[in-house]
Amino acid sequence: MFQRRRPTTIAHRALAAAAIALLTGGGALLGPVAAQADALAETGASTGEGSVQYLAAQADDLVDVRISDVHPTQPSLGYDEVYYKLGRYTLGKDEDSGKSNKKFDDWCETNGQGEAASVSEGATLADTSSFSCEIAIGEETEDSIAEMKTVVIGPGGTLYLTDGHHTLTSFAELTSDGGEDIHVRLKVLANLSDLSSREFWQTMVDNKWTWLKDASGNTITPAQLPTSVGLSNFQNDEYRSLLYFGRDIGYEAGSIPFQEFYWGDWLANTAQVDIDDWDSDAETALATVESVTEKQVALAGDEPVSGGFTASALGVLSKWNNGKNATKGEFGDLAAPYSESKPGKIAYMLQYRAALQAKGINPDSGAALITVDASRGTLVAPAQSSPGATVTVSGTTNTPEAVADIELHSDPIVLATVVTDDHGAFSTQITLPNTVALGTHELVATVAGQAVTQTVRVALTDPPTSSDGTSSDQDSAAVAAGDETTAVAGAAAASGEQRLAATGTDADAISIVLALGMLVVTLGVALVVAARCEQTAQESHDVAPVSGA
Repeated sequence: MFQRRRPTTIAHRALAAAAIALLTGGGALLGPVAAQADALAETGASTGEGSVQYLAAQADDLVDVRISDVHPTQPSLGYDEVYYKLGRYTLGKDEDSGKSNKKFDDWCETNGQGEAASVSEGATLADTSSFSCEIAIGEETEDSIAEMKTVVIGPGGTLYLTDGHHTLTSFAELTSDGGEDIHVRLKVLANLSDLSSREFWQTMVDNKWTWLKDASGNTITPAQLPTSVGLSNFQNDEYRSLLYFGRDIGYEAGSIPFQEFYWGDWLANTAQVDIDDWDSDAETALATVESVTEKQVALAGDEPVSGGFTASALGVLSKWNNGKNATKGEFGDLAAPYSESKPGKIAYMLQYRAALQAKGINPDSGAALITVDASRGTLVAPAQSSPGATVTVSGTTNTPEAVADIELHSDPIVLATVVTDDHGAFSTQITLPNTVALGTHELVATVAGQAVTQTVRVALTDPPTSSDGTSSDQDSAAVAAGDETTAVAGAAAASGEQRLAATGTDADAISIVLALGMLVVTLGVALVVAARCEQTAQESHDVAPVSGA
């Protein structure tokens, strides 16, 4: 038997729901700071472009994504791994040997389709009809799927990458192939879209599906993670770079996310190997890789490494270079010079670093990689910084002896005015405003209001927390407890928001929003109380059963 209840109006329900959401911490205007972080993250994620389509995805599903739509779960990369890949993709060595470009093999493997089967002349990753893979869509094997990169579906359907940051970043840097608009399939590790932001990040931490340490080993919050792949969005982790080149020499790559970061943590804090300038030349690089991997294989299998993992769990080999001498096996391949038809990874990496240096770009500075076209110059700046920091900006233009403004966007702020030399080049120091909002901004040089260089994206975050005691430990405890109180200022970064951050703050606007929030709460409470009173009164009378019930 059912009872008919007096319906409330849509306005009653809407205002009551708004009030309840705010009072229970579901709103971003009032309530605890942690509730604000939840609300900001969930609101941003739910409005992310194209995110709704992933809400129904289940574990082990293969989902097609645009590279720029995935959100990193680590703050840094090993730049040198990306440089190896980009050297392989852009220097033309494969084509000179009559082979197809390695980027097609890597894309097919990432897509769960083995290696490339055929590549047409002029083929690009943006046009998947211009090349084919060994395994057709729908005929993937267990082995081919095992090679795919993984993603977790977060609140609002936001995609969080848990493996493949280096590969997808390398693809994103290939602007002539479509760059960040390249599509690839990822394997779903889990769908956590029904969780709040707090619950989501707690689950990510519990499952070790995120790496919340910066390149210096300091603990960060989820809000400080990059919002997209692409080299300029990440810090450079030298230890992570080095460990990549030790694969199949000191350890075997496995299925544990962030495996090389755990080894890097061990390398920095336990093995204490000096890796300064390890990638300055081939001889030094190879000697450093040899030294580090020998230390790895000297570990007992049950020796703790990092993150609760033992050496065996992290794939340590029982014998250096799998028992082969230095001229054979993986180390022998790694040592092959660039002059050979099949150079080693070290040679490609060094060759690409040299190409960057020839363009005036310091490969270790965190400068954004840019593709120079005929009409615009270059701009080089740190890819990550903090409000109030002083940084060096340099570049080239096609306008010699011209007055150029260095601007910070979204709302343009002129940070410096320079005069280019007789070759159109310039270099200057700028101080980022203390009042600038955290998030991703753009730097551009302009002459007479017209952009004369490529734009460079700069991610502004809170200064790194010191690792000398209290602050770092407090941050670590906060993350472990799911406490995001320190993440609010940059909560848009964890939310899936990809728009440029505002370059100013309007205190009056904030006051108005808070006042409106109070008004909504007050009205909502009144309506909730009134509705409940009315409902109680109605239920005190006999109600006839619904006809036919």
